Amino acid sequence: MKIARWYLALLPAMFLLPSTARADHKQALLSGKILTMSVPGKGIWPGRAMAIVDAKAKDVYKLLTGVASYKSFVPRIVDSKKVNNDVFWLKGKFPWPIKHATVKVKVKQGKKGGAYVMVWKMVSGTFKKYEGAAWIQPFGNRCILTYQMLMVPKIIAPEALMMKGLRNAVLEVVQAVRKRVKKKIASSTATAPAA
Repeated sequence: MKIARWYLALLPAMFLLPSTARADHKQALLSGKILTMSVPGKGIWPGRAMAIVDAKAKDVYKLLTGVASYKSFVPRIVDSKKVNNDVFWLKGKFPWPIKHATVKVKVKQGKKGGAYVMVWKMVSGTFKKYEGAAWIQPFGNRCILTYQMLMVPKIIAPEALMMKGLRNAVLEVVQAVRKRVKKKIASSTATAPAA
């Protein structure tokens, strides 16, 4: 499996912070917070969210790589389906100035070191650019999810507004993953046979 090297290069950058910043981030993550940021780049910067999810890394990876099921839990996705092995079609409903959008994405997935990695890039659609990545790292019986997305519309919109929207979007996706995992755990516990 080939994953865009520049996406993988971003992962260590999250951890190349001064020790005081790492301590603050560690405490924030351990307390259940979702950290969000805009990743510096050219033009509109990608949004990135990082959080601890109360599920095993392989379960979160399976959830995120099931792109055809996004319509059932990912905010703003109103329809999703598999086109072929690694291409998916998504339809979204967004706030102004985008409103409605459709996109076909090619998804690459695999494992790099101890982390599960998923990378997607737009093949065609109503955006100028749509791409992102998710890294899922084991953390005991839980995992650390880092989710990054860049969505550039074909319309003109203030960059600051778009970057804020991207930070909110990645935050909402991580919240949705946490909620979906919690729901799956609750339903599997309810259906488990009594000891």
